[in-house]
Amino acid sequence: MVGVMVAWAMASEAEVLVRAQAGDEDAFEELIGLTQTKLFGLAARLLGSWTEAQDVLQEAYLAAYTHLEQLDPSRSPMGWLTTVVTRLCLNRLRSNKRVSGTDLDSLGELLGHCPSPDAQIQLQQALAT
Repeated sequence: MVGVMVAWAMASEAEVLVRAQAGDEDAFEELIGLTQTKLFGLAARLLGSWTEAQDVLQEAYLAAYTHLEQLDPSRSPMGWLTTVVTRLCLNRLRSNKRVSGTDLDSLGELLGHCPSPDAQIQLQQALAT
């Protein structure tokens, strides 16, 4: 049953992405509605701040809207958005100089909670630098 729900959600995201790429602004808002809860949770866990998580989501959705035509509708937009949010969070943590070795270790524990394999790879690469 869960597998069917996941497949339905991914198909729905892809369908909404195609509509958004065709210029349907309501579809982009729908895409935000489909993804914002998980992405906000990820950003809030990484940053430890709801306000900063909201800022990161705004940046991520602006990037998605700006590069909408480059997104591949055959792939889940959630994976791309997760990668963008993860990178933005890590960049923000680095720029705020709030990341120490132990902080990076605790961020590494979040790998199991990343919603997509792409996000896990991005987080691993960021932690390795």
